[in-house]
Amino acid sequence: MNQNINVTISPKTILFTISILLLLLFLSRIPGIIAVLLIASILASAMTPAVSYFQRRLRLGRPLSILLIFLLVLGGFAMAGLIIVPVLVDQVAQLVGNLPAYGKLSQRFLDQARTLGIRVPGLADIAQLASRQASAWLQSTLSYTMKFLEVILSLFGILVTSFFLLNDGPKLKAGIIRLCPPESRSRLGELFDPVARQLGAYVRGQMTVVSFLTVYMAISLTIAQVPFALVLALIVGLLDIIPMVGILGVVPAALVALTISWKLALVVIVIFAVGNFLEGNVLSPLILSKSVDVPPILIFFSLMIGAQFMGIVGALLAVPVTAAALVIVKNLYLPSIEEASA
Repeated sequence: MNQNINVTISPKTILFTISILLLLLFLSRIPGIIAVLLIASILASAMTPAVSYFQRRLRLGRPLSILLIFLLVLGGFAMAGLIIVPVLVDQVAQLVGNLPAYGKLSQRFLDQARTLGIRVPGLADIAQLASRQASAWLQSTLSYTMKFLEVILSLFGILVTSFFLLNDGPKLKAGIIRLCPPESRSRLGELFDPVARQLGAYVRGQMTVVSFLTVYMAISLTIAQVPFALVLALIVGLLDIIPMVGILGVVPAALVALTISWKLALVVIVIFAVGNFLEGNVLSPLILSKSVDVPPILIFFSLMIGAQFMGIVGALLAVPVTAAALVIVKNLYLPSIEEASA
């Protein structure tokens, strides 16, 4: 005897299941969402003085002032791109064209290493390994394309979030304060502005210092007639954004110079050393004087923690987030301890 079994799924069950799936998706994306919020918050803190200036001087509404700042920043990047990108593309093309010559030079170094009894793979072995990996690289093209689209969407999300944080920041601040216990509202209200000022000062100062080092390296390497000066200077600038990592920027420039002569490589190292001396002993104390002085040991551990959880983005955010945490400890936690012990 056949029995028909009817399974009825209520709309509530379907809604609950969908909610659980959406929650799991959200939790899997939390690191990316946190990164977007942190970057947007830091950018908003950095642009707040400019927005306030436009409001005060040009008598514009806050949304219009924010939009004007965005247009100026994006327009500046576009103009810089029009000037730099053609030269950059040309130098990258030359660098790729010179790879065979660099390969022969590398082979000569490898041969010399073998004469000393050092076991190293030859270029033929490396080429064979690369050919085996080629199919895997091609298969990952779609994955890289999706990651590129994710980066574009994240950048768009950062811009939109920054706009709303700049526009609705005072309302958001008041709403967060109202959610706190009445006895903590006064002290918490006094905490927002110092944190925002410190973050903004750090970002503006760091970008100024990095821009100086990049321009200095580009001009100096060009005068020294080092090939691909602009590409190498940009590498130095990008690495210098992350504290304690910037020193690695000299490696590509020195290696390229070494293909010409050891004297030119030495000149590159001296140029880089002078730039880092000016950055560390003149510009950073002068420009970053308004930002929080984070102890080197905290910078080191914050970089490791940030890189562990969010990769390169985490390393970039580590120092400003640590600086904000120090402001909170200084202005909120320490006074509470002093009051309790009094």
